[in-house]
Amino acid sequence: MPLNRKQIRQQIARNLLGSAFVNSDASAAGSVRTLIDNTLRGGDHDHRGKWVLMTEGSNNGVESRVDKFEASARTLTLDPDLTAATASGDDYEMYSQHYSATAIHDAISLALQEVAGRAYDREESLALHTDGKTSRFDLPTEFDLLDRVEFRDSVRTKLIHDCDVRWDELVDADVTASLDTVMRKSGGGSLRLLILTAAGANDVLASDNFSALDISDMTHVEFWIRTTVALAAGDLRLILDDVPMVASPVSLWETLAVPAVSANTWTYVRIALANPQGDTALVSVGLRMAVDFAPVGATVWLDRVQAVNEDTADWVRLPKHLWRIDHENRDLVLSQAGVDACGYALLKLSGGSNPTALTADTDEADIPEGYIIARATAILLMGGSRQREQDPDDRRGLAAYWEGRARQEQGKFRPLMDARKVG
Repeated sequence: MPLNRKQIRQQIARNLLGSAFVNSDASAAGSVRTLIDNTLRGGDHDHRGKWVLMTEGSNNGVESRVDKFEASARTLTLDPDLTAATASGDDYEMYSQHYSATAIHDAISLALQEVAGRAYDREESLALHTDGKTSRFDLPTEFDLLDRVEFRDSVRTKLIHDCDVRWDELVDADVTASLDTVMRKSGGGSLRLLILTAAGANDVLASDNFSALDISDMTHVEFWIRTTVALAAGDLRLILDDVPMVASPVSLWETLAVPAVSANTWTYVRIALANPQGDTALVSVGLRMAVDFAPVGATVWLDRVQAVNEDTADWVRLPKHLWRIDHENRDLVLSQAGVDACGYALLKLSGGSNPTALTADTDEADIPEGYIIARATAILLMGGSRQREQDPDDRRGLAAYWEGRARQEQGKFRPLMDARKVG
C-alpha cells in the first residue's frame, strides 16, 4: 500500500535525526503556547529552538518552535502561538533546530519535481468512443504522456434499446419525449427528452419496453448521453427492470448512477452492472432524475443502450502514424485513416501522469516512495553543511549514501518508451 506524506515525512526525519526525532502526544491539556508531554526527557535548555508540528486536533498542521522547556513540568513553551489550546492526546512531532516539517515538505516537492518527465504513474482510460466521423477528442485530464491508443475490435454485446424509436411506455407529465434524427450518435436517431416544467426529484422521465432479455452473462451497460446542463454523478439513473414501466422500488435491482457529464457534448458512458446474476428477464428500461437538477427547457438525449461483457473484448493497437497530440488544446487527433480504422469503437488510452504533488498528509505517493525518501534525505543533508551538531564530513558522506540510494530507486522506474507528451 502506498505511503502517504505523513509516513514519508516521518521516515525522512528518522533518517536525519534517528532517535532525536520525537513522535508523541500531549499527556495533559495545555494552552495556545504550551504543550505538556510527560514522556519528554532532558534539561531546561535541551529542546529550545526545536520545531514542533501538531498532527492532530484543532491545531492539526500548525508548526511552531520551542521557546523554552520546563523540565520539572515536562512543558514546552511555543512561539508563535498555536491556533487553539493543546488538548490531552493531541499528536505532535518534534524535530531539531535545523530540520522542520516545512523543510522536509519542500525537499519532498523538489524530489518529485526533479523526476517530472522521467517517472510516471501508469494511467489507462476507457473514456473515449469513436463514431466513424469524429477525428478530434478531448484527452482525459490525468494524462501527461500517451504511448498507446487501442480500439475495441469486438466484444460480446446484447442490445437493450437502440433508441431509434420514441419511448412511450411511460412519459412523465412534465416531459416531452421524441425521436431526434439529427442529434444522434448511432443508428437512425436518438431519444430526446425535453423537460417542459420543473420535474421533481425521483421522477422517471421516460421508459420503454422490450422483449424479455437475459443479460446475466454481461458485466457493464454502455450508452451515449448528452444534456444541455452539466450533470453531477448520480443526478440521473438508468433503470433496468423485470417489471413494466420500471415500477420496482428504486432500491431494488439495476438502478445505475450516470457519472458526471459536461453540458452540450456527447459522452459515452460505461457502468458496471450491480446485480448481473439476477438480470435474466428484463423487460423495461427507464431514465430517472434522482435530484431536481434541470431548469425548464433542459434537454436530455440518450442513444444505443447495450450490455457488454468486458472480459470478451478484443483490442487492436492503432499505429502511431494514424494519431497525434494537439498539445495546445490537449486533444487526441486521428487521421482520416485512423478514423476509418477505428470505425465505431471504444478506445483504450494508455500512458502516464507526472508524479502527484504531496500537499496534504493524507496524499499518497504514486511513484516509488523509496526514491522520494532517499532523495529528500540527501537534499536536506547536502543543505545542512553549517550545522554544528554533526561533522560536515559525516553529513557529506551520509548525503552521498542517500543520493546513491535515490539513484538505485530511480533505476526501478518503468519508462514509457516512445511516448508522446500531452500539453
